[in-house]
Amino acid sequence: IENEKVSKTSRKRTTALNSPINRTFQKSRDEDNLTRKNEKYLELALFLGYSAYELLRENFHFNDDQIIDILLAYVSQIQAIYYQPSLGGRLHISLVRIEIHKSEQLNMVDGHVDKLLNSFCEYQQKINPKIDSDPEHWDVALYLTALNLYTFVNNEYNAVPMGLAPVGGVCTSNNNCIIAEFGSVNDSRYPHPSSGLMSTWVSAHELAHNLGILHDGLPLNNCPSNGFLMSSNRGTKGEIKWSICSSKLFNSLEASCLYDKPEVSRFDHRKFQFPGQYWDANDQCKFFLKDEDAQILNNSIYERICDNTIFCKSPNKIGHYSAGPALEGTFCGEEKWCINGRCQKWNDRSFIIKVVRGEWSQWIPQSSCKSGCLIGSFGYITERRKCNNPKPRNTDEYCEGEPIRSRLCVDNDACRGKIRENVNDYATKQCSLFRKYVENITENGVQISHNANKDWQSCAIYCKTTAGYWYTPRYELNDVEELDSFFPDGTLCHRDKWRNSYYCQRHRCLPLRKRHGKANAHVNNEELLHLNLNSYTESKEDFQDYYRLSDNEVKERQSLM
Repeated sequence: IENEKVSKTSRKRTTALNSPINRTFQKSRDEDNLTRKNEKYLELALFLGYSAYELLRENFHFNDDQIIDILLAYVSQIQAIYYQPSLGGRLHISLVRIEIHKSEQLNMVDGHVDKLLNSFCEYQQKINPKIDSDPEHWDVALYLTALNLYTFVNNEYNAVPMGLAPVGGVCTSNNNCIIAEFGSVNDSRYPHPSSGLMSTWVSAHELAHNLGILHDGLPLNNCPSNGFLMSSNRGTKGEIKWSICSSKLFNSLEASCLYDKPEVSRFDHRKFQFPGQYWDANDQCKFFLKDEDAQILNNSIYERICDNTIFCKSPNKIGHYSAGPALEGTFCGEEKWCINGRCQKWNDRSFIIKVVRGEWSQWIPQSSCKSGCLIGSFGYITERRKCNNPKPRNTDEYCEGEPIRSRLCVDNDACRGKIRENVNDYATKQCSLFRKYVENITENGVQISHNANKDWQSCAIYCKTTAGYWYTPRYELNDVEELDSFFPDGTLCHRDKWRNSYYCQRHRCLPLRKRHGKANAHVNNEELLHLNLNSYTESKEDFQDYYRLSDNEVKERQSLM
């Protein structure tokens, strides 16, 4: 099915959100009386673009039912944003259509934000039932794309946009359409704020525009230009509440379609009314980084994930990443969860909250013996395990240890018919490939001598720069999946004075029979976090200084054979 409209009769048909979700713990009776005077109803159609469909299918191996579930949870998070007390009212969202594009359906398949929006607006207008009373008619259509949206400012390429919407287009036939990034990365594969489920905040922002709500700040209004949901510059930290200006505009909206109380909701997204209970902070890290080994940085940051951001780490990357504020219902500390951007005690007993301690699965080989086929080296087998036996829920006691390891293997079969390569020749070839992403490096590559205090160093590829020093581009290549700034696992990297051989194992130079264990977990991250441990704001310059060596410091590795 190339263009699948999801309207399965097996899915529960329920009345629309005529009654607010039962959240007695978050609102006083006075607040309820206030907001019910300002309740509005929106019929929404959700379109998953082909690029976003491919992302969910290929990166996460989701089947169609799982994709529908993630979309229902996505809408539920938008609903939670429009239930925030700071809005001063409520927008009840009734999802009337889900359409999954399994092939490209729009005329504009590029990420030019204006052209893509125009193409989608035309597409949805043609298929939207004309009569507002039709149960399949929608007030707003939302298109999710994994394309990296861009525009041109003064004839210069600009990839800042994460979404676009006609202001005040709701209830019209041709401007009731918004687009938002979902899973997007920049040209160097670095995740945008919209890369993960924080995309829901982008969609909520664009929906607000379509409702007629403007950016905060001068010259449009006197509210602060930063710090609230309608800030014109969206980062990954905070900005989760509505400003008083947004609240006033919302509660003065007079669009007629927003006062039609729908009789039925074709899709019940209330199943995921607390989406953070289905995708916890670790899952949100995995989704943001598109990395099954990613997890929350450490337990000390839990209480700030609701109003600030989730910091994530992965054994496959250096440093850490900011994935944005946590989803509604995300565990944030002992017997606490995120509600309305705050870490609150569990007070709603209408929702069953389970606490489960996680355990590791068995180690599973990911392939047969692989090898870089370098002189004097071994091959390797990558093994993974998952913290899903069972998966932890509502606890900070995550499985201890690493989710991935390498086991060295004899690589005769893997290298049969190949000529083994000198390690410095291999480094030089890699440096020539790195130049696409890294400025001011030459094609001259080298393996440097072992450093016991930095045991990753002789497994890192160093390239000569045009300025004369040596540099390993771990920062620039951190998110480029097709390139690795390290030598392959199994590469010979050192011989000590007793002639014991050391080999690269998960990017560290270790003796043949030694595996890195719990005590050394995430060494790459921990080495770097000292740079700005309290602020978690390592800069590009910090990383580049750390990975730079002068010509005098570099001693080319002599033959170890």
